Amino acid sequence: ERRREDDDEEDKRFSVKRSNDPYRSRQRSRKLTMLIGILCVLVFLIALFVFMWNFMLKDMFDPSEERVEVPDFHNMLYDEVKNNEEYTKYFNLNPDYVYSDEYEEGRIIDQDITPERQMTVQANKIDILLTVSMGKEVKYMPNFINKDYREAVTVLEGYELGLNIKLEVQPNKEVTAGYVIQQYPDADTALVQGGTIYLTYSGGPDENIVEVPALVGFSESRAIEKLQDANLSYESKYVYSSEYDEGEVIAQSHDAGSEVPIHTEITIHVSLGAEPYEAPPVNNNTDNSNTNTDNNNDNSSTNNNGDNHNQDPDNHDNEEDGDDPLYDPSSDPYIDYQGRVSGDTENSEGGGTAEQNNE
Repeated sequence: ERRREDDDEEDKRFSVKRSNDPYRSRQRSRKLTMLIGILCVLVFLIALFVFMWNFMLKDMFDPSEERVEVPDFHNMLYDEVKNNEEYTKYFNLNPDYVYSDEYEEGRIIDQDITPERQMTVQANKIDILLTVSMGKEVKYMPNFINKDYREAVTVLEGYELGLNIKLEVQPNKEVTAGYVIQQYPDADTALVQGGTIYLTYSGGPDENIVEVPALVGFSESRAIEKLQDANLSYESKYVYSSEYDEGEVIAQSHDAGSEVPIHTEITIHVSLGAEPYEAPPVNNNTDNSNTNTDNNNDNSSTNNNGDNHNQDPDNHDNEEDGDDPLYDPSSDPYIDYQGRVSGDTENSEGGGTAEQNNE
């Protein structure tokens, strides 16, 4: 028993020494690391084999199934490919359209299955995703109204179209300074390479621009005060008007509310009241002319009657009978108030004949 106890004690001493030996510990660590590495390599090889078998080796070593080689569609026109029965017999061609600056519209940029790969023919055909170019991306003019012009310039420069951006500032008391108030072209217009863009933005209110006040209906003095308060000069013109009282403004040269530079001359038209009435002058020349005309007509009638009396005395008998309504016996110098011929009274009283009376 004592011998056993001694052996046990000796074994315990040796085991402690072995566990504290650093060399043996490093050897065990190396062995464990190698085992783990070998296991990882085996797992990777198995996974690689499975992948290659499913996507490559299976099609090559399975003679029972029909295989087809994947064509190279790169840089081909998609419309020609999709209408080719040689391709559509085995493949479902699915387009994915993208913008491209390098490929023209309709050209195939890429495909998801590697060209020249052997694949097993399937009943539902083989799906291939083709990346097709839509050409250069079309950029449209955004709506920059009421937006900061600096942001608008940043957006336009980001399109990389080489746009020529023209900026103009205008005074505007309604729009915040720096914000766009006009643009050309209009929003949603397609932009072209190297095109010109015009942006007009507000410069804020302009102290050199004033608004014309309303003056019509005010007195001249009040209108002048309003113009002077607005830093505007004036000129007064006076006209008659039956609609406005004397001294009231009836018109102004610039519309109320219009904007003009300071010191602009505004013409105001001031009423003189209703125009006074003047009676038309009497035309004396006309009355005298009428009087002279009547006298001339009377003299002419007298002369004509005398002539007729000398030429045909028998006409007096007719005139006495009242055949001529215009003949007045009393005005005839050859007949007295009794209707007898002057100078022949004696013959008439003596009962002379007509022939004697005529003599």
